[in-house]
Amino acid sequence: PADTASTASTAGQDTFSQYIDIKAQRDALDIEEEKLEANYRVGKLDEATFRQQRQDLEAQDDELERQEENLEDQLERQWRQSATLPTGTLEELLQQKRDAEAKSDDLEYQEDQLERDYRDDKITREDFLTRQKELLRQIEELDWQEELLEEAMERQGWDD
Repeated sequence: PADTASTASTAGQDTFSQYIDIKAQRDALDIEEEKLEANYRVGKLDEATFRQQRQDLEAQDDELERQEENLEDQLERQWRQSATLPTGTLEELLQQKRDAEAKSDDLEYQEDQLERDYRDDKITREDFLTRQKELLRQIEELDWQEELLEEAMERQGWDD
């Protein structure tokens, strides 16, 4: 049984890593499409090249989106099955929620800066993906934490 739990946990982490990887790739593709459109608008690309490259990017994004949705469904089921609600008084839970929201705001600011750096060619695609995956991992974990905190508070009568 302990081996089964360990295997399930490892499988969940693998799924989570795949999910984060795909989200980061999709973020990179969004920025690359923006850059492609900007290059076309300023005349760096002819229309045929622009259309073909945009079509290629959109096809990649469509495939990644399907994979992301599938993994997201799997993760939701796994997390629901293994979730433990936080404990504490309503005041303590509210403070934990505020702390998580503050961390989320900071991570979103970092993500915006990272996206600007990639859009402005200050970092490579590889650097963007590496850093974006770490930010997304933290953002997703905080989102899940906030969801659990809200559920725990609702069980104590809290209504936002």
